[in-house]
Amino acid sequence: GLTEQTFEDPRHREVFRQLLPYMQDSGQQYTLAALLASLDTESAAQVESLSQRLGEGPPLTEEMVLEDLIKGCTRLRRQEISRRIEELRFVQQEARDAQDADTVRDLDARIAELNVEQRRIERRFQAATYTGKRHAQSNGQ
Repeated sequence: GLTEQTFEDPRHREVFRQLLPYMQDSGQQYTLAALLASLDTESAAQVESLSQRLGEGPPLTEEMVLEDLIKGCTRLRRQEISRRIEELRFVQQEARDAQDADTVRDLDARIAELNVEQRRIERRFQAATYTGKRHAQSNGQ
């Protein structure tokens, strides 16, 4: 459910845009060098820094990386939805002040949809985390 709009920072948006083809086509070969070459200087420097920090830690299994990726994406998506709800509530208050009942109703419906999506994401996040922990425990990790 991530889109470019999920990312407030333009550097993060650019990294996402460059990673999107790899996410959409699992057969496409990903290399850090290719990613860095596709980014502007500032975004590339940030990716290099993150990559270096990742390399300094303990080695991660593919399952650990996947779980961290899911958690991070979920966190970003929840933040985006919360931000959108907040923006819509602000607009809704303006509509209430202007006594625009139709707009208030429309915004109520959009906010309700986002709340449903937020709860769905939360359930999936909890299920993924629970499943990941159970899997690690069953493998003696």
